[in-house]
Amino acid sequence: ERTAPNVTANLCSTSVIAQYHAALQGSALAILPCFMAEPDPRLVSILPDDIVVTRRFWLCSREDLRKLRRITSLWDYLRAAADANRPLLMGESPEMHYVAP
Repeated sequence: ERTAPNVTANLCSTSVIAQYHAALQGSALAILPCFMAEPDPRLVSILPDDIVVTRRFWLCSREDLRKLRRITSLWDYLRAAADANRPLLMGESPEMHYVAP
């Protein structure tokens, strides 16, 4: 609304996949993760200096399950994978790093 005050959205979706495909078809502008959009030559970045979106990951579990080994192992793995791929997630590198379980 602040960036394009006189534009009305015809498509609103919380699905990044739906936004990606709508942008590919030329029927939408989309705010996409850089690791998804940059490798695709059919997409063009617009307003890269005007719009910056940074997100956090949140994990949630039931209180009675939180300290189970399988839950803490999964959380530790997800944290390690996110940490190892921070440059990819932040658009600083096109390289994905795999983390062994």
